[in-house]
Amino acid sequence: MTELLIEHIVLDSSGKARIRDRNVAVKVIAEMYNADQSIEEIAEYLDLTLAQVHAALSHYYDHKDEMDAAIQAGQALVDATTSIESLKQRIEARNTTTHAPAP
Repeated sequence: MTELLIEHIVLDSSGKARIRDRNVAVKVIAEMYNADQSIEEIAEYLDLTLAQVHAALSHYYDHKDEMDAAIQAGQALVDATTSIESLKQRIEARNTTTHAPAP
């Protein structure tokens, strides 16, 4: 069951704010906006109305500290995953180079 917060915004069953009748998280819109994408670009890219994007940003600013913490936690996870994948690739490349058959 979802709870209507303000027009266009609901909380899903896990408590995350989303655009009503769409599977777009408010957090995603906030991340795009914080990455200097315009409201118009966000609306076009996500196929949303300007009102939906403004409502999402309104919710973001009403819960900014908590949402910024979630955004930072997500970015830290991405960074850690990227670092692990990069390390695995470097190890694999080194093993391929050092164990290559002699010509």
